[in-house]
Amino acid sequence: MDLQFFIKVLLRRKWLILASMIIAAIAAFVLVGMQDREYKANAILSTGIMGAQGLNVDREIPFFQQFQIEMSVNNMIEFINSRQNVNLLSYKLLLHDLKENKNEPFRQMKIDEEEPFEYTENDVLALLDVLEVKVDSLHPYLNDPVLESIYKDLAKAYEYDHESLLENMEIGRRTQDSDLLNVEFVSEKPDLCTYVVNNFCNILLENHRNLRQKKDKDLVEFYTILTESKERELENKERQLNSFRGGRGLVDLGGQKESNITQIKELELNLEDYLQRKVAAEKNIKDLSKYLGNYGSEGEDDSAKILSSKSINEISDRIKKLNEAYIESGNKDEKIRIAIEANQAQLERQIQLHAKARKGSENTTDASGDNILSKKVEAEMELNLSTEAIKSIQNELARLRGKSQVYISSDAIADQLRRDLEVIKGEYINIKSELNKATINLKNVADQLNLLESAQLPDEPEPSGKAIISAFAGIVAAVLATLIIFILAYFDTSLSTPSQFEKFTELNLLGKMTKVKTKDLDLAHLYNSNGKVKTLDVFRESMRNMRYLIENSGASTFLFTSTKADEGKTFTLINLAQSFKIKNKKVLLIDTNFKKNTLTQIAGEPAQAKLDLQKLIVEHNLADIFGIKELNGLFNISDIEVIANSGNYLSPAEIFAGKDFHTFLDKLTLHYDYIFFEAPAMNNYSDTKELVGYAEKVIAVFSADSDLNPADKESLNFIRNLGNKFMGAILNKVELKNLN
Repeated sequence: MDLQFFIKVLLRRKWLILASMIIAAIAAFVLVGMQDREYKANAILSTGIMGAQGLNVDREIPFFQQFQIEMSVNNMIEFINSRQNVNLLSYKLLLHDLKENKNEPFRQMKIDEEEPFEYTENDVLALLDVLEVKVDSLHPYLNDPVLESIYKDLAKAYEYDHESLLENMEIGRRTQDSDLLNVEFVSEKPDLCTYVVNNFCNILLENHRNLRQKKDKDLVEFYTILTESKERELENKERQLNSFRGGRGLVDLGGQKESNITQIKELELNLEDYLQRKVAAEKNIKDLSKYLGNYGSEGEDDSAKILSSKSINEISDRIKKLNEAYIESGNKDEKIRIAIEANQAQLERQIQLHAKARKGSENTTDASGDNILSKKVEAEMELNLSTEAIKSIQNELARLRGKSQVYISSDAIADQLRRDLEVIKGEYINIKSELNKATINLKNVADQLNLLESAQLPDEPEPSGKAIISAFAGIVAAVLATLIIFILAYFDTSLSTPSQFEKFTELNLLGKMTKVKTKDLDLAHLYNSNGKVKTLDVFRESMRNMRYLIENSGASTFLFTSTKADEGKTFTLINLAQSFKIKNKKVLLIDTNFKKNTLTQIAGEPAQAKLDLQKLIVEHNLADIFGIKELNGLFNISDIEVIANSGNYLSPAEIFAGKDFHTFLDKLTLHYDYIFFEAPAMNNYSDTKELVGYAEKVIAVFSADSDLNPADKESLNFIRNLGNKFMGAILNKVELKNLN
């Protein structure tokens, strides 16, 4: 399709386009005017993304940073639009209208006749109680199929369901280079849209804060549980260690162990000292016994009697006990040591007194004997005391050495317990430190999402935009109408214009015949009309032009055919015959359309006998096929001779078999300037192919009202293959506006 043709189509359909434009604009204006006025409230949220992840142009990959920011903003918008937030808003609105402010609700329930609300008041009240808990706990899901069903139907009846809320809500960036977000809601009431936006923002902030704190809360909870567990473990281990020490008397195991070793060393020294003293005492006793023998045989008995005396035994027993106590004290008790020395001194004095007393009773004055006796007694006492001390020291050493073994095994157990305790203490300190960090992080967590500007009650409704919408509707209607016209024109295969005809048929156009009203058509006066009717003037000039081309073709016999029936062949023949008659040319019309002999039917009997013509028909044995008629009165024409046929479904070759139709035509050309004969539709019959041989030129007639179809393809190919024999095509019934 060329642009010129499309422009012509648009110009011809301009009133249709204009009408559709006006109708659409008026309809839009009326419909918009019928809509309820709407109010819009908006709030501004700061995402904090730019502050936390702001683009740094000094970095190597700013593009990736920009991508991260865009992704973060988009994720934030998706979070805001998430079902958990919208569900909580829906719960809040239902509570407002049905419980908190049921006397002044924002909306009334809309009853759907096809799906009525079938739940009782108790069902609704039970649902509202659950919704109140969900809103307080910020829990967005009911998790109960029955309650969920009631909620969905109720929310839908109030238009507070998820889809309805999102349909009237818009979340978007305030500007492309900003991380600020606009939260807008449109409703039929100003207080409703303000309530929705402000409560939705509060829900967003709470949910986002909980989401950001969840990790830190989980950490605090985890470390709190771990700290309590480790604290109990530490207390148990300390009790176990203290119980172990208390059960074995190990108050200070290290000091006790060291003290025990020191005591053993001192006792070993004392033991060696007492062993030496015992040996010395034994030697002294032996020597002193020898000396006493020189003074008489009573020395042994005297010493025995002195040692067995009560006072000596008492002092000796005291010294033994003091020695034992002193040894048990680890030789450290100074009072015991002084008491031992005092008792030893007292013992020596008692021995001396007893020795003197024993000698005095024997009436001797030998002081040496007394002295030796006392020394012997002292030596024996020293031997006894040393022997007892040695036993006590040995017993104490055995006890202390046994205690050392206990200390060694206990020390190993205690060391293991202490190591375990230190490990647990370290773990407890580390866990406590992590708990403190998590607690501080939880207290100091900063929420990215913040409310910068809350929604205010709108003063006026939103502009309806009736003028803009109407204009837009008109433009859209005009564009759609133009598009439809273009599509129809593009797929139009009709032959309505000469350009369309030449494009689709690829045939040479001999002439164009405008569509005229045949009812009052007067061909007799057409050629001398005054030019007041443009259609007839164009028609007349078209006929004159075709007449000129036929006259200059050099041919006298012409076959008129068409691809389809009712294309206007008969009308074309009559008009051409009349145009030649005006020039005093003799034209004969032969109706060879045996299948549809319209020309025969409209022709009448001749005003006078055509003897010469009848004679030729008879001479060529065609009287059973043809007859003579004449066109008179039709379109105010007269005296146009017609050879009519009686109709036949045989083909021309079959009809003319055994007859010399060629010779008949040759003889007719001697009497007529031009002979026009007509063939039936090529798509239906093969007559044209058989009649082509009888004509010098072939002319095809097409109607501008027709469309080309696949059946025309073979007929057109045949016409094109006629070569020079095909003179051209005549396009009939062309609208005057389609000629140019």
